[in-house]
Amino acid sequence: MLLVLSLLLCVGLSYGSEAYVIEEYIANLKAEPKSSAETVTQAQRLDPVVILKDGDWCLVALPRQQNYQGYIEKKKLVNWEHPRGKAYVVSVKNLALRDKPKGKLILSLPFAAPVTVIGESGDYFNIDTYKGLLYAKKGELRPLNGTPIKASVLLSTAKEFLRVPYLWGGVGPNGFDCSGFTWAVTASFGWYIPRDAKPQYLYEQFIAIDRNKLLPGDLVFFTTYKEGPSHVGIYVGNGQFINAASSTGITIASLDSPYYKERYLGARRMPFVIQ
Repeated sequence: MLLVLSLLLCVGLSYGSEAYVIEEYIANLKAEPKSSAETVTQAQRLDPVVILKDGDWCLVALPRQQNYQGYIEKKKLVNWEHPRGKAYVVSVKNLALRDKPKGKLILSLPFAAPVTVIGESGDYFNIDTYKGLLYAKKGELRPLNGTPIKASVLLSTAKEFLRVPYLWGGVGPNGFDCSGFTWAVTASFGWYIPRDAKPQYLYEQFIAIDRNKLLPGDLVFFTTYKEGPSHVGIYVGNGQFINAASSTGITIASLDSPYYKERYLGARRMPFVIQ
């Protein structure tokens, strides 16, 4: 099996002379350097960023979103770098980071956010952050170790977000767009796929699949508000898929519904998802 993307986030990486991470719980990246501009994606607290153009508004790239670019106010970044250690991602909707095991809450991290583990204390990991050494429950993090994802586990994780609202540019956990949803679900297992529907459809490391050979965990694509692949979901089985739809939020829909049947474009298999 070709292990494609699980280790894109390597601890100890340096992004130029100064390293920065996202300071907000969830930060909006804009198409232009102004608050009123369209949100193109979101990033999570502790997400590393590469500053491409500095200023009050910075043009940044997000390594975990395959260098997806957008503008963010510099005050929403903090000058800090992930240390050397073991890379993990948040596997729950919200992770509490405390000053000691069972202690005071210091920071919260959203689903699929990156952390660096530098030690352990009983049932807790020692997490280095820009707020110093904090503690997280071991069972709420997953390691980035290149382990394939069982389709049933992937879908169980996706279904935890049923009825979460749709949000343009959203990567959760309180709002997703269609490709932000597929990105976040796979990212929560340490696999970083392209951010948008079209790049996901065209991604050379995915395998084109005929509809009659669909398996749970495959990505299914549709032509919706614009020509080409503009909507994506995760195949559940029995002709159904889970997706972030603009009208309903996270729901399970049928490939044979009139709307999706006439807009179906194709499917892709992610080689790191196994049955």
